[in-house]
Amino acid sequence: MIYHGNAYDYICETPDVLRNIIYRKNGLLKDALKILNKDFQCIYITGAGSSYHAAVGAADFMMRLMKKKVLAVRPEELLR
Repeated sequence: MIYHGNAYDYICETPDVLRNIIYRKNGLLKDALKILNKDFQCIYITGAGSSYHAAVGAADFMMRLMKKKVLAVRPEELLR
């Protein structure tokens, strides 16, 4: 997604966007929760640029929360 606007406006929108995600979390995460209730050994989260860095930051927290192996990988690493 490319943001075509003022970066300051984008930053100022962040609290409202996050609040909306929190309020809608049950609907947004419904399909993910079905998958996560299944037996699995590892989950891969991926992204490029700042999304990858967010995945790296979230991986440890997710691992402790889920008690499963969580790896942040770049998209090109998924080809291996």
